[in-house]
Parts: sequence; C-alpha cells; structure tokens
Amino acid sequence: MVAAGAVAIGAGSADAAIRVWEPDGRELVRFTALSCRVDSAGFHGRAVVRGWRLVVRIQPFSGFKRYPLEYGEGESLAHFFLDPPGGGGTFSNAQEPPPAAARLTLGGSIQFPGGRKRIRIAFPIAYDSSEADPNVVRVVGTASCAYRRR
Repeated sequence: MVAAGAVAIGAGSADAAIRVWEPDGRELVRFTALSCRVDSAGFHGRAVVRGWRLVVRIQPFSGFKRYPLEYGEGESLAHFFLDPPGGGGTFSNAQEPPPAAARLTLGGSIQFPGGRKRIRIAFPIAYDSSEADPNVVRVVGTASCAYRRR
C-alpha cells in the first residue's frame, strides 16, 4: 500500500493527486488540483471533489518551502481540514489522537515541490475525533495549485 502511494506522488507522475485512503487501502477521494491564494493572512488552498472538501492553511506564510504538520492546534503554522460528504467528523492534523491510542506517527508535512505550482501533503494518520474509536484516514500526495489572476 505505501509503495503504491509513493509511486503516485512522484513529481512527474501523470496521475499525481493528493489521495485519501482508509487504513485498509481503500481509496476514498483524489484531489488533483487546489484553488490557491496567498494574502496577508497566509496561504490558503481549497478543493471539493465528490462532496469531499479539503482546506489547507499556513499562517503566517513565509514562502514556498516545507512546513511541518503536527498534531493539535499548538504552535503549528500549517493545518489541513478534510470534510467528508454528508457531514461527519472533520479529519485534520489539528485533531489529536485519542488519549488511549498509541501515537503511531509524529505528523507529516506540507511542501511546495518546485515552487508555487504544486502542493504536497504527507500525513499518514489523520483522525476525525479524539473519542475512543475515531475514524482514521491517510492523506498523501501532490496536486497542482491554481491561482486566480488579478
């Protein structure tokens, strides 16, 4: 499963996308492009595919580089929010793992490979709540960033 994801996120891959998987490997959605903007508040990226909504925020934004994604609100500059269709809990790096669960990863990152035209997210374990039995997804891949002309 991880090897297939690694191939799909290659910088030159024709089918590059930010992909969302369940832990059993079932793909839920692919985001091939985000609408992106940079303003005085920071970086904002957004996409909606088949009812799934992905929002990326980096505040403050200090350039097209690598930003660590950590669990919780804390001091992190970067966050993503993934809302499933029809409601339900939001998957996010801002969501801490459940207290009873072992933390399986420290987090991930948001990067801009080659500059502003692409965004890469790597967050292998995202929770939708901190309840005893939360839903879990993997959010990994690279998508294009489209900026509106002014």
